[in-house]
Amino acid sequence: MQKNGSVMHYCLQNLEIKNYTKEEIEKTIEEMQKKQKLTEKQVEAVNIEKLFMITKSNLWQRMISAKAVYIETPFYINVLEEGEKVLVQGIIDCYFIDEEDKVVLLDYKTDYAQTEQELIDKYIVQLQIYKEAIEQALHQEIDEMYIYSVYLNKEININA
Repeated sequence: MQKNGSVMHYCLQNLEIKNYTKEEIEKTIEEMQKKQKLTEKQVEAVNIEKLFMITKSNLWQRMISAKAVYIETPFYINVLEEGEKVLVQGIIDCYFIDEEDKVVLLDYKTDYAQTEQELIDKYIVQLQIYKEAIEQALHQEIDEMYIYSVYLNKEININA
């Protein structure tokens, strides 16, 4: 876990789904260091402001009131590639079932991007695989898909 993006991702997967003040986020990060989940160098790489902004996003607020939230969910799925079945495995950052029983897929991206479209183009295939894996597991369609760009501080809606 060397890169800043990996550290931010780790923090996101370990934050409770609740409302935070900046001070509470700082305290949570300090606790992670005390429990030796983060090194001092990693703590220095954490952008508290960006974490705080994520917790103020519409998607985070929806997760707080969701019926169920699934974080870091492993999956295995067969996909067809050039006419052959290929087993794909991975970990889905987050999906949740909101108050209206909508299934929402959320993928955090920490990489630099100038535009939303740049991230969509780069990750659409990955998100489609996640979508298919969740739909097979739940026997229910994904209603909404999002990338949350940590760099752009923005939720990017991908048409499900």
